Amino acid sequence: MHPARKQELEREGISTSYAILSHKWEKDEDEVTFEDMGSAEIRSKKVLGWSKILKTCDEALERGIRYALIDTCCIDKRNLTELTESINSMFKWHAEAEICFAYLSDVNPGGDLAESAWFTRAWTLQELIAPGKMKFYDKSWNMIDSRINLAREIHVRTTINNEVLRHSSSTQQSIQSLLAGIPVGRRMSWAAGREAKKVEDRAYSLLGIFGVSMPLLYGEGDQAFIRLQEEIIKATNDMSLFAWCDSRVTSPEGSEELRAALESTHTNISQSRFLGF
Repeated sequence: MHPARKQELEREGISTSYAILSHKWEKDEDEVTFEDMGSAEIRSKKVLGWSKILKTCDEALERGIRYALIDTCCIDKRNLTELTESINSMFKWHAEAEICFAYLSDVNPGGDLAESAWFTRAWTLQELIAPGKMKFYDKSWNMIDSRINLAREIHVRTTINNEVLRHSSSTQQSIQSLLAGIPVGRRMSWAAGREAKKVEDRAYSLLGIFGVSMPLLYGEGDQAFIRLQEEIIKATNDMSLFAWCDSRVTSPEGSEELRAALESTHTNISQSRFLGF
């Protein structure tokens, strides 16, 4: 379901209950994009990507859900305006989905969930936290269990607070209210060491975790993370963000000291060095 179509249906008063897919992106040549959806040959050319789409729709239909939102093929990434709106809305979309299917393409039936590369990706952090209802699936689309039932195992793997993993909130406001009660530094620690294909996405993928929004500027590199921290500072007086700073800049006062602190925080999060929280 394209986001614009969802908005059209809502304006018409039509129910738009939908499922959403969380997954580790495969190679670009294997994923079905928005523009691919108009191709009659896509089923044979991108078997892996098309299979994910079909299985997501099958799981949704089994639950009486008519729509599915899949980031690879439902968002036109060639349109910067649409891409910006989508990334700033991604946390909300996951929070308000009827259910989120987390597909672990590298976990064999009976395999160790915690070993999946899905847990190392930047984007899957908010996808793990936002939904009120979430089910995990192995590479053969066998259901493993729910996030709530797997909370202890996931906590050990990610350090995310148990109350976050066990929530069943169905609105963006309620889950962000829960997150607001957790120190910024603690929330930032969940992102340590996570990877993204584009360096900017390490920042953009955290917007919903901190309840902030900002324009996307692909090409800005590490500056994206500095801007993210500046938005967080505007939204809260929680100084635990600077728990990630080197000791020489833990009390930033002037603009130069503040920038040094933000750069230090970014470096230490990238290298998983949690210094003071």
